[in-house]
Amino acid sequence: NCIEKWVKNCSKRILNDPELHVLAKGLNFAVTPKDLPVKEYVTVTETACRSLPPNEAEELRSRVSNILRHHRTVTPNISKEEIQALDTLRKDKSIKILPADKGRCAVILDTEEYMKKCKDLLSDTNTYEKLKKDPTSSYKKQLVSVLKDLKQKGVVSDQLYRRIYPTTETPPKFYGLPKIHKPNHPLRPIVSSIGSITYPCAKYLAEIISPVIGKTKHHIKNSQHFAETIQNYRVEEDEELRSYDVSALFTSVPVDKAADVIQQKLEQDPSLHERTDLSPSDITRLLRFCLNCTYFVFDGEFYRQIHGAAMGSPVSPITCDGYMEMLEARAITEADDPPDWWFRYVDDTHCKLKKQNSQQFTDHLNSLDPDIKFTTEEEVNGALAFLDTNTVRKEDGSLKVTIYRKPTHTDQYLNFSSNHPLEHKLGVIRTLHHRADTVITDPVDKEEEKDHINTALQACGYPPWAIAKALQPRDTIIPAQSTETNQKRGKYQHPVTIPYVKGVAEQFKRTLTSFGIKSHFKPYNTLRQQLVAPKDRTEKQDISGPIYHITCKGLHGVDCDSSYIGETERSLKARFAEHCRRSSTSSEVSKHIHKDCPGHTVNWDSVKVLDREPRYFERGVKEAIQIRLNKPDLNRDGGRYQLPHIWDSLLLKSHDL
Repeated sequence: NCIEKWVKNCSKRILNDPELHVLAKGLNFAVTPKDLPVKEYVTVTETACRSLPPNEAEELRSRVSNILRHHRTVTPNISKEEIQALDTLRKDKSIKILPADKGRCAVILDTEEYMKKCKDLLSDTNTYEKLKKDPTSSYKKQLVSVLKDLKQKGVVSDQLYRRIYPTTETPPKFYGLPKIHKPNHPLRPIVSSIGSITYPCAKYLAEIISPVIGKTKHHIKNSQHFAETIQNYRVEEDEELRSYDVSALFTSVPVDKAADVIQQKLEQDPSLHERTDLSPSDITRLLRFCLNCTYFVFDGEFYRQIHGAAMGSPVSPITCDGYMEMLEARAITEADDPPDWWFRYVDDTHCKLKKQNSQQFTDHLNSLDPDIKFTTEEEVNGALAFLDTNTVRKEDGSLKVTIYRKPTHTDQYLNFSSNHPLEHKLGVIRTLHHRADTVITDPVDKEEEKDHINTALQACGYPPWAIAKALQPRDTIIPAQSTETNQKRGKYQHPVTIPYVKGVAEQFKRTLTSFGIKSHFKPYNTLRQQLVAPKDRTEKQDISGPIYHITCKGLHGVDCDSSYIGETERSLKARFAEHCRRSSTSSEVSKHIHKDCPGHTVNWDSVKVLDREPRYFERGVKEAIQIRLNKPDLNRDGGRYQLPHIWDSLLLKSHDL
């Protein structure tokens, strides 16, 4: 029964039992890696060493090296049949494996059907228009022009300029997630803007705009906040509970009006100068650019969203939230018979109205802005869902709050056998029980919910001891014997992220802690990372942040032993063009083919991407690692980062594997 809930096969392909069982573990399930990710651990160590004095850095390297040399082989957490099934699913291009839009299950679609559904969405000429070519370079020039202007005005520092300058040029990518709760499973359109030219700027704008959003009495932070707010209210016989929702909020919000609303809020914020040197008009200027940069790529073709905020931009949710605050203020103050209460989370609302006024208020809402259309739902049998809560009217008119689960909810949580740290698994238990304690208002309902949680967790492999351990009171007292370690803990404020491999990662974390380095685990080798690939594949020339290898083709086809390993935060195409340019002064490749060995050549086929790394320092470390492994002649100095020799034997052993 769990497999039927957790895996929904909407394709023509028949899945065998091992394939079903591995997918039923959940797309967040992490498979124990066959080989230890030595390069990742070396990179993390070198990142941590940046915060340490030289003598401590050497000691840390030595201790980590010892851990990696003596690690024991980790027992696989899936069977050989499931490993084979995973490999088969990964190679099968006839299907798309996707997470459901809601409900936490893996959905399998035929690739042909998935592509058709996406093309059907994009054929809506009222929402999208097809472009003749990639507009990235044009948009980049416009953004750089704005940034240079602000820098000349003195409101953008050199540090901020480097932070939000568009060094990466990956086009936003369109994909869809299946809505399994609707007939024929339509797709929810999503655009990923990570790596796009506006992404760094939009992230920065989101940071400085967010403090002015959510200040109204109607704003709801989360389910707990709603439960605390609503439980003392009453509903009389002539009143009803009702919710409102905006249809396609992101694609409906008028961008120019929304930007004006944000500017007004910023002008009224006395603390804005503490967050940025930009004026409200400067912020709005950048905001308008980010919101109007709505192009994306799908199946090699470029499109533009005609109306609304840019989907996938970090600043779009905040902008839409701000516009909704303005709209709700108008809705309530201008209504003849406003609701007794109105609570909102982004575009979902919960209110109480007189029964005879409900239709009038609905019409009033839909008359406020021709771009924004509200749909509404009434209470059913005295209950109304809002977020993940269910507000239930009692016979005496008072209210109680329970947990609401949609019909598509699967009760699938992180599988206990996943290669995740125990603290993550215990965190799942604590989170679910904490929600029951803080959201549910009736003691009987609370106990029923906890029984339901425990049953669902057991279906996900959680043993009784884990549930008992998670629910024990957490000891916050620092043990006396670890005083010295705790004095160092948190000494350095920039934490590092450790790829989790059971048995090794824990030792690594304890070692880092003893040096005062904060760290946290991240899952490694998950099913989602291996199987889910709905977006367009980035072509080699468009890859940003690569570590790459160029080999020289020699003279007249005679092989040359020289090669070069480098890294860049820009696109590979842009950096390779510099390598080929005779006038380039920053390229060892250019020097080799134009000065040292005239007539030698490099071509695009000689370029190989070895790794990708978005962070500047980590990319330099991985470049140094690849230089060690490949031993190229052109880069004898070891690249931008000098990798200590203590790692050599470990890396070579890992490379041989």
